[in-house]
Amino acid sequence: MSGEYETAIPYFERGLNENADAVWAYRQLVPAYMETGRTEDAENGVRLLLQTYPELTATRVREAMVLPDEEMNWICSNLVKAGLPE
Repeated sequence: MSGEYETAIPYFERGLNENADAVWAYRQLVPAYMETGRTEDAENGVRLLLQTYPELTATRVREAMVLPDEEMNWICSNLVKAGLPE
């Protein structure tokens, strides 16, 4: 959230390597990928989210996470750009 996406990405990826069931982490990893131009990785992350949570939408992400509106807008807009339904 602080804008240090390049720094944050390896931590998310490491966490996912250690716990592949933590697919929910893509809710924040995908926006970081988008911000760093890693569109293909972001789209793959959305595909994994939708495989695990077929009914997931940006609206449902917004409802599930408790963050300030500005951060949720950033997360959801990047998830949608990467292919998550609104």
